[in-house]
Amino acid sequence: MALMNPSILTAGKFGIGHFACQGLTAGKAVTRLGDEWWLVYRDDSDGTYNPLMPVASADDGDATVTIPYQDLDAPVGELLTWRYVVRGVSPGGTIGEASAEAAVTVDENGVEYYVAGNDPTGLTLTLTTGGACILRWRYNPTDEPARPTGFKIYRLIAAVWTYADSVGYVPGVGRYTWTSGGFADTTALEYTVRSYRTVSAVDYEQLTGDSVTGTTDALGPAAPTSLTVTT
Repeated sequence: MALMNPSILTAGKFGIGHFACQGLTAGKAVTRLGDEWWLVYRDDSDGTYNPLMPVASADDGDATVTIPYQDLDAPVGELLTWRYVVRGVSPGGTIGEASAEAAVTVDENGVEYYVAGNDPTGLTLTLTTGGACILRWRYNPTDEPARPTGFKIYRLIAAVWTYADSVGYVPGVGRYTWTSGGFADTTALEYTVRSYRTVSAVDYEQLTGDSVTGTTDALGPAAPTSLTVTT
């Protein structure tokens, strides 16, 4: 008999003390009689998946499952990710292949933390006349955890990353450019660019991007010519 090879389409926390896996979908041409879904969770400390609860398969192969959890809050100041997969079980008890993972990440208060896109790569800083600089970077969406809303640009000022500007994400565009305003001569600059994703008016950022540095060389206006004095 063919075994189910399910896939998890979406997942997320809802309500108090529950986690939802939505759209658990079976493979095609599978005998339904006696089949059941098994939800399993991964213990993040060692990467081992352990059986959590059985769930009956829906007639059309789709199901929304509510998974109770306990102690889902992360340690203080940290994030915690719980990962889930689904396996099909035949009437004879043979377990099929695992689905793709569904995951939920929470902070120390049990509030879901949404990931942004991949980190920008290839960040460069080019100095221009007038004391400005140009930032350039690339974005590759391959295997991104989520599509970003855009990119936030930060400048390091007095050891604090200070927001400077943002650039929107454009699907299919791999290279981005941003130009600063002018700075005084010999101003030390350090910038970083982070991808971010806006969910319910809250911005979630990737915090692991590279930074670039430079020192401005701001030339003053050209010397006047043909100077005369009239008495």
